[in-house]
Amino acid sequence: MPQGWTCWNNLQTNGTLLEDDWCSFLADAHFDVGLSVDGAQWVHDAYRKDRHGRGTYEVAVAAVRRLQAHGIQPDLLCAVTSAAAREPTSVYRALRDLNTGWVQFIPIVRRTPDGQVTPDTVSAESYGRFLNTVFDEWIHHDLGRLNVQLFAEMSLVWSGGTASPCWMAPTCGRVLIVEHDGSVYSCDHFVTPEHCIGHVETSPLSELVDSAKQRRFGEDKRDLLPAQCRRCQWLSICNGSCPKDRFSQADDGDPGLDYLCNGLRQFFAHAEKPLKRVIQSRNRGMRPDAIMAELRADLTARWKGVGRNDPCPCGSGLKAKLCCWNQRP
Repeated sequence: MPQGWTCWNNLQTNGTLLEDDWCSFLADAHFDVGLSVDGAQWVHDAYRKDRHGRGTYEVAVAAVRRLQAHGIQPDLLCAVTSAAAREPTSVYRALRDLNTGWVQFIPIVRRTPDGQVTPDTVSAESYGRFLNTVFDEWIHHDLGRLNVQLFAEMSLVWSGGTASPCWMAPTCGRVLIVEHDGSVYSCDHFVTPEHCIGHVETSPLSELVDSAKQRRFGEDKRDLLPAQCRRCQWLSICNGSCPKDRFSQADDGDPGLDYLCNGLRQFFAHAEKPLKRVIQSRNRGMRPDAIMAELRADLTARWKGVGRNDPCPCGSGLKAKLCCWNQRP
């Protein structure tokens, strides 16, 4: 490694093979570890099975505890399927109670060869409701205890910073994928012949990432946005989202709208005011417990006199029974 350079190592795993020797090596080598745990056991075990068809939740949780015993707090990655979206509170609390301090939710959006979404794909509306519920649980009970990636990145943007995940950035294309045969592709969501940009044996990665083809790939994220996105008040937060999910039509018929757009817009409207209030309170030096106490008191006051068919006090525009009714205090 050149003098003055440092290397940041990260390992993503399902945890099923993490024995103590591995954990000791990862700790000694200063690896960050991302570990896939899909919240509650019944959700996790429905999709994450070993080669004998057995659920792997208990093995994954044991891996979390083993890493923690070696001084590593893993980042938890939770896949939000159509099933998980129906139980947001139990999914969130199961992850929170592992006490790792960081959770990332990844919406599952998959399509069949004929372009239809698969049964495990989370719908836009379900994903929006999932995020709303998780956000309310987090902001009223877990500030200072747990960071949720999406909420942290939104706070960063609304504080004047720049989001780090590529799906939230105006352009992408800086994260290449190298396959087992050495072929290099634009992104791990686009491992197709048309997105192959070279080979590690014939071209350095620094040359490939700055190639004209790769720059065009990254800039298309911004340049091919439909007009609906360009006008959207939430553009600075999602920037059209991940290109792999932009297969829906905008309200005016333009192609290229994010499949999850309606749910994300519902969530951004729900979260904006309370999250910006948290940012302001933190800037004034308020402690998390004091902020949460104020937010809970305000929530109780907002729900006073609100019926099932009244507009939801969160400001989403939906009826209360279709939005936050089950989360009222």
